[in-house]
Amino acid sequence: MSRRLISSGSTFEADIGYSRAVVQGPWVFVSGTTGFDYAKMTIPDGLKEQTEQCMNNIAAALEQAGSSLRDVVRVRYVLPDGDEFPQCWPILRKYFGEARPAAMMIAARLADPRMKIEIEVTALKGGSMNADRTTPLGWQPAEWIAYYGQCREFQSTVALKFINLITQSSVFTTAVCAGMITLRTSINSRLGFFAIAAAAILPLLVFWRFLVAYYLQVRAAGGVLKEIEDRLEIPDGMALLRTLRQKPYAFYGTKWVAVLAWSYPVLLATLLITTAVVLGVRQR
Repeated sequence: MSRRLISSGSTFEADIGYSRAVVQGPWVFVSGTTGFDYAKMTIPDGLKEQTEQCMNNIAAALEQAGSSLRDVVRVRYVLPDGDEFPQCWPILRKYFGEARPAAMMIAARLADPRMKIEIEVTALKGGSMNADRTTPLGWQPAEWIAYYGQCREFQSTVALKFINLITQSSVFTTAVCAGMITLRTSINSRLGFFAIAAAAILPLLVFWRFLVAYYLQVRAAGGVLKEIEDRLEIPDGMALLRTLRQKPYAFYGTKWVAVLAWSYPVLLATLLITTAVVLGVRQR
């Protein structure tokens, strides 16, 4: 994943050893930014003026990174005096009213007593391309991507359980059939074979119940994933989705899975009954 460093020309960056912003894949991480005019290395006295300059500095860094304030998904505010924070609200609303990122305000001393506010943001490049789209939960693309990963993990887990259940039911049926063949000389009537087959079918009904339930869960998860993919029409988002999709056993509710879920226990039960009939006929 590519990594690019963004500089504002501030002497602080060289003296301390940091970047104004770091671009890592689709993400842009902007360092804590104060109200300094970095071209002149001056800072206004008022909190509102510093807040305006902070936002201008952040917007410039995001523009260099190929992003914008509309792409911001996370913001942190640090003020020496938390009681003064409401003074900033009209300015912050002007810049973040559309993106409405997740936010936190911290009251803490800053590095220079002249500083009245410091702002740190995280942005997802290209996220604003879907900002005008309506989603049921009003989520931003970054949240959809996180939810996609959770759904994909759930789908993979259920699919693995599905495969394990197929294996267990196959082993169970094979063991019962082998047992009937082994005991064919000890069973004196065809009725005995049918009794064994009937008793073995009961666990298969339990297997069937869970197979169908797992299949329906996998299918439902697949529907959710498809909806998320349709909503995330952003290049970086789709690249991440393709990475998330590379998981073992992460299949959709395909037709063959449906056939397997609904018919496999029937096939096993048929095998049991057929074995009982054949052995019973030979026993006569």
